[in-house]
Amino acid sequence: MNPALLSLNQAPDISTPLKYFVTAPVFLILACLQLLYYGPDILVNSWEPAVLSIVHSFTLGFISMCILGALFQLIPVITGDYLRHSGLTSHLVYIFFNLGTLLLILGFLSELTIFHKLALYTLIPALVLFTVYILLHIVRSQARSATASGIIFSIISLCIAIVFAAIFLTAYIWPDMPLLRQYTHLHILWALIGWVGFSVIAVSYQTIPMFHISREYPNTLKSLLIRIVFICLTLYSINQIFEFNLQTLNRLLLLTIFICLSLFSLTSIKLLISRKKKMPDTSLPYLYLSNSALFVCSILIVLSLFDIADLYTPAIMVFLFGLTLPVIIGMLTKIIPFLTWYHLHRQFNQSGARIRSIPVMNNIINLNHSRLLFTLYAISLFSLLLTLFNAYFFFYLMAFSLLAFSITLFFILIRAVHIYTAFLSETPKSTSAA
Repeated sequence: MNPALLSLNQAPDISTPLKYFVTAPVFLILACLQLLYYGPDILVNSWEPAVLSIVHSFTLGFISMCILGALFQLIPVITGDYLRHSGLTSHLVYIFFNLGTLLLILGFLSELTIFHKLALYTLIPALVLFTVYILLHIVRSQARSATASGIIFSIISLCIAIVFAAIFLTAYIWPDMPLLRQYTHLHILWALIGWVGFSVIAVSYQTIPMFHISREYPNTLKSLLIRIVFICLTLYSINQIFEFNLQTLNRLLLLTIFICLSLFSLTSIKLLISRKKKMPDTSLPYLYLSNSALFVCSILIVLSLFDIADLYTPAIMVFLFGLTLPVIIGMLTKIIPFLTWYHLHRQFNQSGARIRSIPVMNNIINLNHSRLLFTLYAISLFSLLLTLFNAYFFFYLMAFSLLAFSITLFFILIRAVHIYTAFLSETPKSTSAA
């Protein structure tokens, strides 16, 4: 990892990513409360409106919220070019994205057309504004790093997922429009593998070497992996939309995708094992688990492709809760303490004030709190997997442990914000007294 490739001085104000990070657990709590309200019967039909509400509370409200905040923070750092009007743009995206997500959830729960219509008019513009703003910035900056190009592919994938989402929403709003439910799996593939997966991979190219002092990812992997997966997703989608019915090609394309993802996961685990930083790190269990889950998910998909077993549902569950959730929590537990520490240092260096004892990163997120958070997550993940065998017996253990995990995460993030604001409010008195 070459720190010279990062321009930390171009980082936006800490409030830009932090408002996304702190809000995200609220939607996770909302998803858990819905699980508890509807009970295990909700697992019977995946097309129930309540199921769609829970899924989008998790994928839009939590996962995408965290990715949006991370990209607003990361883009100027990796491009070396300050995000113009980032404060205004991030606020607009934040407001309309939150409003649109809530309206979408209300639309599913109430089945009232007006909420879906309002969601279409708020959520889609928010995502379009974000995609255009970020893509224009990357193109203008002429950044050539693997992370920058990976983010471009992730945002293009988001645009494709948005198109499918808009088609489905219009069918809810205007019944005369065809629902085109046969393309739901394309929406899922572009949203999960393209938008979420590419974002995770691209960010990992920077964060794992930087935070864990490991070797860099191989250049060949960084330059080819996301491109190959993107091409395979594109060809698969064309084959499905135009109904060429080339089943062998479909299997080959999906097999290639998950071989590439497995290669990334194994490489990440190898880099983490051989890392130079050997100090205890609370984010490491999340990273080991998420990359192991990606490998397991790939195996499940391959078994399904060759009709050995129907494992698509477990594969999606492993991808969402075994890969995406822990990698985001691992990211948050590293980025938030670093941002808090860095912005406090930068603020006092710029002001010329004498710096008191700025909180160290390990104190911003308490080690005991981190261990509790991981324990609750492990219980919720294990019980979620057990629901595949006995949904009624393990459902409430999963729901309550996931709720406890969500509340603990929210508390940890609020505590970090309090440490930051409290230090700022107390320091002027200390410096003036000195």
